Amino acid sequence: APRGTWSLAIFADTESAALTSKTFLVEDFLPERIDFTLDAGEADLSLADPWMNIQLDAKYLFGAPAGGMAVEGEIILRAAQGLKAWPGYVFGRYDQPFNQMMDSIGGSETDEQGHSSIDVALPNYGDTAPDRPLTATAVIRVAEGSGRPVERRIEKNVTPANAMIGVKPEFDGVVAEGAEARFLLQGIGTDQKPAPMQVKWTLTRLENDWQWYQSYGNWYWEPITSRTPVAEGDAMLGGDPVAIAAAVGWGEYELKVERIDGETAVTSTSFWAGWYAPADVSVTPDTLELSLDKSAYKSGETAELRIVPRAAGTALITVLSNRLVHMEAVEVKEGENVIPLTVTDEWGAGVYATAS
Repeated sequence: APRGTWSLAIFADTESAALTSKTFLVEDFLPERIDFTLDAGEADLSLADPWMNIQLDAKYLFGAPAGGMAVEGEIILRAAQGLKAWPGYVFGRYDQPFNQMMDSIGGSETDEQGHSSIDVALPNYGDTAPDRPLTATAVIRVAEGSGRPVERRIEKNVTPANAMIGVKPEFDGVVAEGAEARFLLQGIGTDQKPAPMQVKWTLTRLENDWQWYQSYGNWYWEPITSRTPVAEGDAMLGGDPVAIAAAVGWGEYELKVERIDGETAVTSTSFWAGWYAPADVSVTPDTLELSLDKSAYKSGETAELRIVPRAAGTALITVLSNRLVHMEAVEVKEGENVIPLTVTDEWGAGVYATAS
């Protein structure tokens, strides 16, 4: 494409305004003239020794060593998705996420052989040590005068300085209403092998309410979460994973597992019981909690739609596919309400249920 300013627009109707548009530049292309490799060894990193050594070797694409090249970059520390050695396990408190951290790397050059040894300190996370596995990503750039900087990345797993508690849900996403929520618990040391520890686990039902307040003439809200204990117990971890289970009704729950014999370690996770479908990723006072008692129905069965209004009133219930299948207005009370819906052939392969 010719150099210059370009625009991209997306239309649903060519006679109407664009749904979205973006402006971008087409400029001269500077090809890479050098290449380099990064090597940080095979072993994982640990917060007990928060340093990483990176060996860099750079060369021109025609083969000569790229000496005297400026080296800079960033080191990024973020929460990992889990441990490869323990698939399916979660670590740390779900309500206290680890925020990504970043520090700069710079000030070095490659020697005559195109080599540079870079010692990188992991970002300082403060007084509270992370209680979950992390990932350190080094973003390294090597620049030469007449060409563009060349960027490469290398990623390393980072284990905490202390042992962790792993929790593995034995269900896929949502627990059926009235069924048992099952979990596996495992103590895991800094070497990613089973670690002995005594723990206490607590299963709690969560209920959200909202507090409204006025400030300088404007109204604001904040969530108030109340917790009701459902089950608890003690477990000795260290060998094979320990299985725990507790029966749950409809609603949102939290499992918290904490170490009670020495070093601090806590892991918690939340889940829903009942066929719950969040209407929005945000939690706001104007979003109803809405669920069905099952994931699938046959024609002639009765689907139980459960809604939890925060005030009594009239609810408009609709069943929708590519058209309106059913609509009714029902009186509801504050708190939990169950509304029966008769499943008919008109529901087809699937429908949406809404409540306003």
